[in-house]
Parts: sequence; C-alpha cells; structure tokens
Amino acid sequence: MWQEHLTNMDSLRQSVSLRSYAQKNPIQEYQREAYDMFALNNALSLENFNMGDNGGANEGGQYSAGAAALMYLWTLDATNFQKIMIDYYANWAEAEALRSGYGWSDAFKNTFTKNDSPYEISTFYSDFNNWIRSDTKANLKSQFKSKNQIVHADLLTTTENAPVNITVTAAAKVIDNGGNNKYFIDGVQQKSLVLKEGKTYTFTYPSGHPFKFSQSSDGTHGSGSYGSGSTYTTDVSMTGTTVTLKVTASTPKTLYYFCSIHSGMGGKIKIVD
Repeated sequence: MWQEHLTNMDSLRQSVSLRSYAQKNPIQEYQREAYDMFALNNALSLENFNMGDNGGANEGGQYSAGAAALMYLWTLDATNFQKIMIDYYANWAEAEALRSGYGWSDAFKNTFTKNDSPYEISTFYSDFNNWIRSDTKANLKSQFKSKNQIVHADLLTTTENAPVNITVTAAAKVIDNGGNNKYFIDGVQQKSLVLKEGKTYTFTYPSGHPFKFSQSSDGTHGSGSYGSGSTYTTDVSMTGTTVTLKVTASTPKTLYYFCSIHSGMGGKIKIVD
C-alpha cells in the first residue's frame, strides 16, 4: 500500500543518491507517473492504493502515488521530512499495537498536522487528490525537492547513527544555507549525529578546518544560552587532525560540531543513553 513508503523512505532516499532513471531524479519520475495516472482517471483517489495497485488497474501505481504523496507532505511543511523519515515509523508501531489494522491511519494523524490539528487521513486524501490535478505537470514538478535536497536533508534519528571512527570532509555546499564550504559526514552535508553514552568517538578532519565541539550552535562563531566563544573540551583530546570525544553520563545531551576558523560549517550532535 502507498503508506509503506512512509516506513521505506530511507531506502527511497538512498535510491535517489545511488541510482537514476536515464540520469533523472527517481522521485520526479515517480511524480510524473503519478500525475499521468490521476490525469487519465478523474475518479482515481490516493485511497485506491491503500491495498496495493488499485486492484491491478494501475500496476506499480502504489509506488508512484506513495512517493508523490510523501513529497507533497514535504511541500506542506519543511518539518514533515523528519516526520516522514523518523517519527511516523515509531508512531505506526505504537498505534498498530493499540489498534491492530489501523496503525497506519492512526499514526498518520498522530504524526502530521494541518492548521495545528491532527491531520485526518480522509482529509489528506482529498487534499492530495486536488493538488495532483491542480496544475500542469511541469509546475507540480517545480514544487518537488531536488536530488540534493533529499539526500542532504537534515535528520535527527532516535538511535545512534554513527560508527566510533568518523571521517569528516570539507567541500563546497550542495544545499545553500549560507557560507561556502561545509562539513560532510557519510557524504551528507552537516549531518546531525546521534552518539551513544559509554562510547568513545574519533573524528578525522581536514587540516584546514579544525574540528571543535561546543554547547552553542556554530561554537565560537555563534551565540546561545552558553554564550558565544565557547568550546566544549571535557573528555575531548586532540592529536594532529584527529579529535576524540568520550561520551559519558555527564556529557551534555546536545552538542554542536564546528570549524574554529570558518563559520557555518558544522552541525548538531545528540547524545542518547
């Protein structure tokens, strides 16, 4: 069913990064296919793909409709990407345990909002059906996120997402959020890291971009409740172009990594038990 894309978005995100259809963005190809399906049948609804491919009438249509629906959710609210990738899965598992067979719909309204109220799935069906038919294919395509926006979108997972040895590179930005060069980890611009208490992490960084930690966003370049000019050094050791962070019970739950020379290069670190 189309909702399964909500729990398979990480695979979809990887496919955008690693594959292409004739050098095209797979997400935009899904959107194109979805547009054609809905344009050919005025009675077609996203709801028709709840149990698969509309009873065989639209082979594989659940994938195109699902991807288009999820990208539509992202256009409604920038925070919905985090909700699609991380929050919905956790909510689905909990909702399904409480009401078997209805977890996907209950989780939807528990995860997404419209006008500050729970987003009922029936309302979303109507909104999507109207949107997919509201404009030309080209104009709808222009609303979708680019390949780089999908691959490099910032996500904060609920569990550890980094190995103990982390390679940090510096390169020109691919998402324009100010400045020029940015840190990249695992090929993702300014990746948010989730580190686990009790482990020690070693970061290897490029010599021209000294890698530091802070309790304030952007460290010595920024400001916050801990003041500007702060560098976090507790249980931190440095040797050459490597820096080691020992994560303990006393480590702040939120840290930031930054370049001590250039502003705007770093990202966020969350500590979990």
